[in-house]
Amino acid sequence: FTELYHRTKNNMQVIISILSLQSARMRDDSVKQVFKDTVGRIYSMSLVHNMLYRSQNLSRLHLDDYIRELAPLILGNWPDTRDRISLDLDLGQVEVSIDEVMPCGLILNELITNSLKYAFPRKAKGSIGIQLLRRGKGEIQIIYQDSGPGIPEFPGWENLSSLGLNLVRTLSEQQLHGTCSFTFQDGFMFSMSFVSRD
Repeated sequence: FTELYHRTKNNMQVIISILSLQSARMRDDSVKQVFKDTVGRIYSMSLVHNMLYRSQNLSRLHLDDYIRELAPLILGNWPDTRDRISLDLDLGQVEVSIDEVMPCGLILNELITNSLKYAFPRKAKGSIGIQLLRRGKGEIQIIYQDSGPGIPEFPGWENLSSLGLNLVRTLSEQQLHGTCSFTFQDGFMFSMSFVSRD
């Protein structure tokens, strides 16, 4: 397992380096942002492998521990966020399978990145909150919210151009077989529920 972990880690580092080098050659800021978003997604997946390597259980991980490491990592990749954006984590102890950790991490990466891009422009101050709850019969709920201005009128999924939010919906419904909802008034709020597989 140790050899597999190091090979995976090295491969991900190579991919990140290639993307970073390619991004440095780009002049279009929107294209650079695409590369930055992709690197963020790879970091989210890489953290799962890192936690597996440190864990005694190779089939399940503590989702709460993962979120505690992931959220500050994402914020740290954006300049000037430490003094501007407060992070409020309310995480119950929740253990899930490896196949469930990865999509949860990708979902949170998209949500946090989306907030940093659109909710707090021009060095605006604000807060991001993540709540992790265990409900009855193996149901797990993640609630995410930011204190940004929100979107007064949601255009509907068919008219939504955001790749990130569409990816969040796809991962929630198709990967985790769960349900999700968004609220855009008075800030942005996302709620997702899924039943963890034993």
